[in-house]
Amino acid sequence: MVELRLQQLAHLFSTLDPSLPEEKDLEAGAEEFIVSWARQLPGGRPLTLRIHLTGKAPDAAESGVALQAYRTYFGKQAGYARFKLARLFKEGGISLVIGLLFLGLCMTTGDWLTTVADHGLTRVLGEGLLVGGWVAMWRPMQTFLYDWWPLRREMRLLQRLAAARVELLGPGGAGRGSE
Repeated sequence: MVELRLQQLAHLFSTLDPSLPEEKDLEAGAEEFIVSWARQLPGGRPLTLRIHLTGKAPDAAESGVALQAYRTYFGKQAGYARFKLARLFKEGGISLVIGLLFLGLCMTTGDWLTTVADHGLTRVLGEGLLVGGWVAMWRPMQTFLYDWWPLRREMRLLQRLAAARVELLGPGGAGRGSE
């Protein structure tokens, strides 16, 4: 469970965002707090966000709009993370094709050099081309072995936050939960 204490529900949202109330962005500090606490919780289980309001409790309409804005915000963030992951795989695929073509060219050129003249300099050039070809494979290997995991983890966290149960507790602990 992630718990947050606010004076008013409106403090959860950015005052600079001119969007409709149900589409407002979260206030940067509130988003950072919620996401950082959610990262520390075990994955695979549903999240609950409990908001303790120290001021006047919101009415049902205000609570509904706030809940919709919260879900919309994290839903959009999850969609953006999904887009970044898809773009990473696309760029990784292009890099892989380029790297393989370059590696093939380097290997072919290196083999040709050693057949033309088999002495120290051509062997050094051939080995240098082979190393250069493998260095060209660095980026696609990094993409497909390492770079995508953090984006996938972030996307899943944002999806969990968008689907989190939200409980609003007014002064004295009275409140309402929402699914």
